[in-house]
Amino acid sequence: MPGVEAMRASVRYSTTVPFGTLAAYGLAALCSAMGCWRAVFAAAGLFLTATALCWLRGMRVLAPPLPAAPARSAARAAARPLPHRLPAVLALICLAALASGMIRDGIQTWTPTYLHDIYGLDNTFAIVLTFTLPLVNLCGVYMGKWANDHIFHSEAVTAAAAFLAACALLAAPALGVRLPLWACLALLGLCAALMLAVNTMLVTLVPLRLQNTGRVSALSGLLNSATYAGSTLSGYGMGLLLERSGWPAALPGLCAGALAASLLCAAAAHGWKRLRG
Repeated sequence: MPGVEAMRASVRYSTTVPFGTLAAYGLAALCSAMGCWRAVFAAAGLFLTATALCWLRGMRVLAPPLPAAPARSAARAAARPLPHRLPAVLALICLAALASGMIRDGIQTWTPTYLHDIYGLDNTFAIVLTFTLPLVNLCGVYMGKWANDHIFHSEAVTAAAAFLAACALLAAPALGVRLPLWACLALLGLCAALMLAVNTMLVTLVPLRLQNTGRVSALSGLLNSATYAGSTLSGYGMGLLLERSGWPAALPGLCAGALAASLLCAAAAHGWKRLRG
């Protein structure tokens, strides 16, 4: 797929993430209202199985046939060798992607718990209110793309700005300020949208900028794995932190993580500017 079309398709593909999150929250709220949490896991397992079967069937039609050996050799010969500065820049971007996964899932996974603990909401109602996060997330993809195209002209700088904005938004609750419920939901929604903008920059667009290296799939897989590693660490790390120290430690931790990730992206910006051309 040509570079411009690949960019557009990838940005649109990124919008499927909020829809999946919305469906997950809806399923959790329904099962919570029915008083049957085990049904969440059973329904999710059945849905994933059906999706896997559809994927295997659909890829038979969509996947192009493998080229002949001479064609593969010619494609490898045409691919530009990896720039010598790429490993150092990629290491910084991977660490930032790891942080984005931690912050994104730290917000999305633990928002119902936060609303229950701080505002005393019923668990089911807290999950229903959390529906606002993926709805706001949808604008994060296009917000990040617009800022990158019209203001920053660099995926690393755009991600750094998004991390810094998230840090600023999280500063008030991290300092113990109890905002009105609507303001808290708006703040958390904007932070989640900013993390999706970061994900679009680092995981979706960075590999496509290096399309001429012939290693888009490998780079995309590496950055995706960093994001999901951050998500896994967030699930266990936030739970442990909340159990031991509560929200007065968890929120400053998210704030500090966003600031550190902003600095990582800023450090990668100069090298990335030369790599992306």
